[in-house]
Amino acid sequence: MIQRIFTHGVIQELPKTETGGDPINIYKELGTLLKDLKQRQPPVEDGQSEWVFPSPRTGHCYSDSAILSNYLKPAAAKLGILGFGWHTFRHSYKSWLADAKVNPAEMKDLMCHSDIPITMDVYGHTLTPALHGANALVAKQIL
Repeated sequence: MIQRIFTHGVIQELPKTETGGDPINIYKELGTLLKDLKQRQPPVEDGQSEWVFPSPRTGHCYSDSAILSNYLKPAAAKLGILGFGWHTFRHSYKSWLADAKVNPAEMKDLMCHSDIPITMDVYGHTLTPALHGANALVAKQIL
């Protein structure tokens, strides 16, 4: 369950929406890896950190903006991905779900949205290969 969120340098005790506190589905092997990672963390000054990815210096969260600027954006730039931000992960996830033919109701639940229009309208991008395939169907008819 998502019990708290860390955004813009602030820990919020309540998720943004009612569905934010619902149980989330996590791939079993990923859950096992995260639990193992947490158990192998060295203790911090005041004991074991409650975070899965704590700062070794403080035992608290890393700054989301520091992770984005120092690690994720440079890696994305090397790959030629422009305009990378935290929501890139959510948009990509929705696109991969659509490409896998997951139905909208399941997408909504997997993304912890309160309603399907948010999932389909805000995160409604289609993967480029899927667009090429759809375009080819029309192009073949025209030609």
